[in-house]
Amino acid sequence: MHARTLATPVTIGAFLAIGLTGIALFFHIEPRVVHEAHEWIGLFFVLAALWHVVTNWRSLLVYLKRRPSIAAFTLVIVAAVGLIGATGSFSPDNGGPRAVLDALSRQPLAHVAGAFGLTEQQAAAALNAEGIAVADGQSLGDAARAAHQPANFALGILARTRPLSGQ
Repeated sequence: MHARTLATPVTIGAFLAIGLTGIALFFHIEPRVVHEAHEWIGLFFVLAALWHVVTNWRSLLVYLKRRPSIAAFTLVIVAAVGLIGATGSFSPDNGGPRAVLDALSRQPLAHVAGAFGLTEQQAAAALNAEGIAVADGQSLGDAARAAHQPANFALGILARTRPLSGQ
């Protein structure tokens, strides 16, 4: 079988797999299982995409000479760079949202709960209901990792928890 015949279906399959694992991560569906699979599938997708580009180079050049294709390609690159910059994903030290989440995850629950409008007891109950037990003085991130969850999962639980009225 010719390499060009296989390049497109392999790339589509890798795209679908990376898309499905990405959606699962976004909705926190089995994040510890899906995260590693997503990373490996992502590497495979990059290799498949490069293989697809190499085997379809002439066709790609024809597409890139058309204005709509150039506009679409540029839009995707600008959107990707904008999203990376907006989420602060380059570094936790850049002061973006990632830095805030990292700072919160290093604090004990007594300090973090108030940021979500919760008492320490309300926050502990919400986390316990999701399988994350927090010991006195333990950082939220350490408690999450002890439960085999990422720190942002624990922060997400607190963000979704509604404070009881009158508290």
